[in-house]
Amino acid sequence: MSRARLIWLAVLLALLGGGWLVVRQVLLRKTPLEPPPLVRIEGRLREIERAKAYWLDGHSSGETRELKPDDLAPYLLRGFWRQTVAGERYAINRQGTAPEAELAQPLEGLPSGTRLRVGPDGQLERIPPPAR
Repeated sequence: MSRARLIWLAVLLALLGGGWLVVRQVLLRKTPLEPPPLVRIEGRLREIERAKAYWLDGHSSGETRELKPDDLAPYLLRGFWRQTVAGERYAINRQGTAPEAELAQPLEGLPSGTRLRVGPDGQLERIPPPAR
């Protein structure tokens, strides 16, 4: 074999070997951790609260009617109401009352029917379902 061919072969093998190292690193890399479901639901409740505040900026402060998803749609990402974390149902509630999420299925040790809301202290409150 000529010297030029040996050099090209060495370069090709080095590239293939280096490429395999890159692929191996990508395959071994851990996937980014997704926040736990309760943290994601809390984030969605905070988004609803922010949307309510934006809605209030454009309306009379004396208006206290029950808000509907269509009222807040301009202030939320498209499709917000169709996406859920675990099938939970959201209640927007009146202005001045925190929005709530009701679990449709057991989640992280909480029974179905548990309501979640962000309390005045900023912590996620868990309200157990009514006793049957």
